[in-house]
Amino acid sequence: MRFLAAASLILVSRLCFAAEAKPTLCVYDFAVGDGSDSGKKLAEILRGRARRSGEYSLTVEIDREDILDAHPLTPNLKTPQAEIVEHARKYFRAEHVIYGQIAHAGGDAMVVNVRVLQLPREGDPVVRLAKDYPAANRHELMFVGEQVLADLAGRDAPLRRDKALPIAYEYLTGNLVPNPSFEEPAPTHPHLPARWTDASMKKQSTWIDKPGGKPGDRKCLTLHPDRDMAESYGLIWYSDYIPIEPGGTYVLSMDLKAEGTSIIVWTKGYTKYGTELRNSYKYQKRFYPEKNGEWEHWQTEPFVPRNPAVQVESVRVMLYAYCSPGTAYFDNVCLRQVKITSGATRKADFEDPTKSTEGWRDRKLVEGEQKGIEDPEEKKAPAGKAPEAKK
Repeated sequence: MRFLAAASLILVSRLCFAAEAKPTLCVYDFAVGDGSDSGKKLAEILRGRARRSGEYSLTVEIDREDILDAHPLTPNLKTPQAEIVEHARKYFRAEHVIYGQIAHAGGDAMVVNVRVLQLPREGDPVVRLAKDYPAANRHELMFVGEQVLADLAGRDAPLRRDKALPIAYEYLTGNLVPNPSFEEPAPTHPHLPARWTDASMKKQSTWIDKPGGKPGDRKCLTLHPDRDMAESYGLIWYSDYIPIEPGGTYVLSMDLKAEGTSIIVWTKGYTKYGTELRNSYKYQKRFYPEKNGEWEHWQTEPFVPRNPAVQVESVRVMLYAYCSPGTAYFDNVCLRQVKITSGATRKADFEDPTKSTEGWRDRKLVEGEQKGIEDPEEKKAPAGKAPEAKK
């Protein structure tokens, strides 16, 4: 009887394991013709999204680089299918294969040719997906990756965070940002703009007269990180503390220009604990330039500074240049409270249990762009007492 019970337990365990087994996925770097890293970037996006979806196993990916160093293959649409199948089965034990190529379509635009093969243990491979995806620039490869996996699963892709929500609103206040266009000099430091603070590890910023400036709009702020700063902490400037209405909805906008470097704008919320103001909320939105080297107007969707445990009492706008050396330009920063007239804001992350926080690149924020980068301020040594908001 004991033998039969043990045998039954083993059989049940095997059946459960078989039921939970996930197909092994192999994603090859996409072929490119310009020598860029776009093909490698897209493959990394696909592997990361597939891993977090829980729909595939990528266990052999641990040895991926070593395998490809010894047995290189970057297939394109002209690569014989039999060669791809043999390589994927032999070295990756793959049951699904994603590969393809990226072709430029003028300017920054590109077309991503994607092919997905299913490799049954017996019989010929099955083409699961053969589709071309447009991308306005390399930043949109993230959305291409999400759409590919959604198409494979037969579901809708996540709502793109660089596209406007179907939402309408009206303004309730004027601009709440002190010295929003950087026109006013600091009383004690006339070479710096008033009501703004440089929080960078190194001082690599300039308060300049912008070309073509007009009375009342002559100045702008520029951050020009060198390679060391761009690839580590980045450069950071903060606005003064801005009191907000608890539960209020806000929209942030400004004029931006990027030459080489990348820009993220954060809205950070604060709550008073005794004599200290502590960070209790974060919202970030990236700037994806459509006109390299030209001024563009940038704007967030409506958001609600909130925290499930405490009340967010004030916010600061954080300007951030990072990733690559270059120059970032900022002007006409505007934060206004709004009233939603139709549609709804996105849910805060703590209300959405489906989002993963795996990896520093996908650190969960309380609200806002969920797939964001690590807060650069949290890399620094702990700061002392936060300053009180200026009156």
